[in-house]
Amino acid sequence: MEADRFDEAIGQFRLSLRLSQDHVQSHLGLAACYLAMGREADAVDPLQAYLAARPDHFLIRWHLADVFLRVGRSREARGQLERFLIAAQMNPALGDDHVIRCHTRLMEIAEKQGDYYAEHLNRGIGLLLLAERKAELGDADARRGAEELLCKAAAELTLSELTRPSEARPAWYLYRVWTALAQRHPAQRWLCTARNRATPGTMTPAEMNALHFTAHAIDPIGKR
Repeated sequence: MEADRFDEAIGQFRLSLRLSQDHVQSHLGLAACYLAMGREADAVDPLQAYLAARPDHFLIRWHLADVFLRVGRSREARGQLERFLIAAQMNPALGDDHVIRCHTRLMEIAEKQGDYYAEHLNRGIGLLLLAERKAELGDADARRGAEELLCKAAAELTLSELTRPSEARPAWYLYRVWTALAQRHPAQRWLCTARNRATPGTMTPAEMNALHFTAHAIDPIGKR
């Protein structure tokens, strides 16, 4: 009986889309029905169709990536997670709660794919973000815990940087780690390195904006 109700709902959503492609919410309805029935593979197309019509609704990318992972399509999942991360960084009020989990999933996918650089990069960024959250608690135990996480983040990001020594992202996050550890000289060195390596496409837009803002605040006339 339950399956009959879902089949009826699927028929209604399909009819709605045949009558007008403007009924984009029906794509989400279809996906929800398929997922409730355990038909994950069938949910992919309606989720992609919805995102094609509403690309700014980036939280749906999180769900699409999850579906891709469930059906064993890790390459597509990684692509959706990377696009999700770009949007979430630009919209922290909506996406911030998912960012650490996004880096965790990207790390796990990279590990399975043998991508040593991305594995250590995402693990390092995730540890840094966890440390920042722990430090916000303010008590002595939290500060000690944050410092331990920052040291682990530095190790992971250094491994990532050694794997691809021309990349800007490890350098930028190493700057953030050493700044959080109040180590001025290594922080400045990594900030300078990130500036020298950063070109369009080497960092996310939010990371690039933060790098330019920070570098200008420290060195407004642009000396390197």
